[in-house]
This record gives sequence, structure tokens and C-alpha cells, in this order.
Amino acid sequence: MAVETFEWCPVPGAEVTYEYATVSAAFGDGLEQSAELGLNNERQIWNLTFDGDEVRIKAITDFVRRHKGSLPFLWKPPGEANLLKFKTSGTPTKVLNVGYQMLRVTFRQHFGT
Repeated sequence: MAVETFEWCPVPGAEVTYEYATVSAAFGDGLEQSAELGLNNERQIWNLTFDGDEVRIKAITDFVRRHKGSLPFLWKPPGEANLLKFKTSGTPTKVLNVGYQMLRVTFRQHFGT
């Protein structure tokens, strides 16, 4: 399966968290040393909300479910110049209203294949 691109825009107010992979060693005299773990030690985690009619939300839900949390996809986060690779974390949540739906999902940056 070719890597797909996520094309939908979230509603304004998306939240991003930067997660850092580090390793630390504490010594008996109180000294502690820390270092980055690996080449890509900074990972973006985005909490996103999408809204729209049933057709739009179904298309996004189908995309997320098709990737099953294990297949990466490309997405251009707000403020980034390039597409980055992500996986979903957890399952999307829908809030249903008449003629209007809302979907919340988390994207975690992915560095593997």
C-alpha cells in the first residue's frame, strides 16, 4: 500500500505537544547528565478536531480506520513547510448533531517505514 496523504484541514485551535526521547544518568554526588536518544528525538503529537457534514466526517473516519493506528500517512501540520509522516493514536470520537458532526483524533509523528 502506498503512503497516503491526509488532505483535510482541522478546525482552528489544534493543540501540539512536543515529546522528547532522552536518556539520563544520575550520579551519587547529585550530578545528572542527559542526552538526546536517537536522531529524531523530537516527536509532534497533535490533538485535532474536524467538523462538517456527515459525508466529510465519514471520509475522515474511513481514512483513520483504514490506517488502523499502524500504517503511516503524510500530513502537513499547521506552520510546517513540508509533509511529515504520522500515525493515529487511538480511535476517533464523533459527536453527533443533526446535520453537523465533530470528530476528535490524535496524530503522532512517525519516523519509521
